[in-house]
Amino acid sequence: MTHTPQDVEYVAMVIAEVDGVGHLLDHDCATGHEMRLAYQLKAKLVIERLATKAPGSEDNAATYHPMAMVAEFHDHFDVERETTTDDKENLVALRRRLIEEECQEAAVQLMRLGRRLERGQHSQSARVALAEKLANLLYTTYGTAEIHGIPLEDAFEEVHRSNMSKLGLNGRPVRRHDGKVLKGPNYQEADIAGVMSERTAA
Repeated sequence: MTHTPQDVEYVAMVIAEVDGVGHLLDHDCATGHEMRLAYQLKAKLVIERLATKAPGSEDNAATYHPMAMVAEFHDHFDVERETTTDDKENLVALRRRLIEEECQEAAVQLMRLGRRLERGQHSQSARVALAEKLANLLYTTYGTAEIHGIPLEDAFEEVHRSNMSKLGLNGRPVRRHDGKVLKGPNYQEADIAGVMSERTAA
């Protein structure tokens, strides 16, 4: 994908502002220069990720493997797994904190996007910020699964199969007042235990 230097600068500043360090990027010093380069790289990654096709498409299926990606990160940075650490309690506590932090940050960005949409304001910068926070939440979630030996991609597919069985008798969705899709009479519970058993047997 092609993008202009102006695009990169704009997105880099948005991400930096979200992280609370936007003012540092304007400093004419070594630290400011290094931070600008780092945030420009993050901006390029965000722009390219937003432009890629959805996971599961023919062109993207060969590159989108989140469990493999986080496993590579864990190997490269010597991140402890459940099977390799003696302090399992601290490991669980750390993963809980990381998920809580990323979830809270994503919720804040979602709220900011909602306010912009309500006011009819330009919302691309808010979408970029939300995209980064959601990606971080996914990364942390898949990372937690990988650390604890949970086949999350398989579990996701099983939950999807289960969710697709929620239709009502008339073949239409059953919705709550706020739009949430509810379980229909033919709903089939996700068999996550079965997924885990298959993984253990394999």
